[in-house]
Amino acid sequence: MKHEVSKINELKTVESFMQIDFIKGYKYVDKAGEILNEFVNNGVDPSFSMTMSELIVRKPQTLIETLKVSPNVVWAHFQHPDSLDQIATEFEKVSVRMCEILKVTDISRVGWRNYFIWELGKEGEEERDKILQKFIPNKELNFEVVSYTAKILSHSWTITLRKATKKADEPIPSLLFDVDCHRSFDSYTQPNRIKLELKEIREAIQSKEFLAIINSLLSA
Repeated sequence: MKHEVSKINELKTVESFMQIDFIKGYKYVDKAGEILNEFVNNGVDPSFSMTMSELIVRKPQTLIETLKVSPNVVWAHFQHPDSLDQIATEFEKVSVRMCEILKVTDISRVGWRNYFIWELGKEGEEERDKILQKFIPNKELNFEVVSYTAKILSHSWTITLRKATKKADEPIPSLLFDVDCHRSFDSYTQPNRIKLELKEIREAIQSKEFLAIINSLLSA
C-alpha cells in the first residue's frame, strides 16, 4: 500500500513546543510576580513553581499546558492542538507580553517542535514493518529510531522517526515524526518579529519540500 501525505493536517499533532531565546532577561528576578499576575483568572491564582532561575506556570491559559519563563527563554507546551495557526497565535501573544515585562529587545532564536502521528489502522503492523524495513540493514537488528537533519528555506530541521502505538481498546500501529525546527540569528531580531518567524516555520511545515521528506520516509 502506498502511503502519502498531501497536507500536513493529515498527520495528527499530538504535542507541540515553542520557544524563544533572548539576552538580557534578568529583570525576571524582579518581575516574576508581575508575570504571574498576567495569569490570575477571575481571582483564581495560577498553579506555579518558582526559583531564582525559572518560573513554571501550569495551565496558564486554555491552550497552554505549561509555560516556562527564565532570564534566557520563554517556552510553552501544547497538547492535541486543534490547529498550528491557533497555537502559533497564542504563543506569539504570550511571548511578546513576557518580553515586554522583562524589557527584552534582542531575540537570538525562535524554535517550534511538533510530534506528528501517522496512523496505519488497526491492521497496520505489517504495513509499518514494510515502511521501516528500508532503515534496517541487517535482519538481526531491530528498528528503534532514525534521525535526519535538513535545511528548508531559512530554517534548520531535525526530523526523527519512531514507532508509536495509539492507546485504545484495540491499539493502532502508528509512526511518530518528531519535527524540530528553529531559526537562529547572527544578529538579533526583535520581539515584534516573533509572529513572522512562527508564520514562516508554519509555512515551511506546510511546504511541498517538507511533505516530500515525510513521504520519502513513508515510502516502503
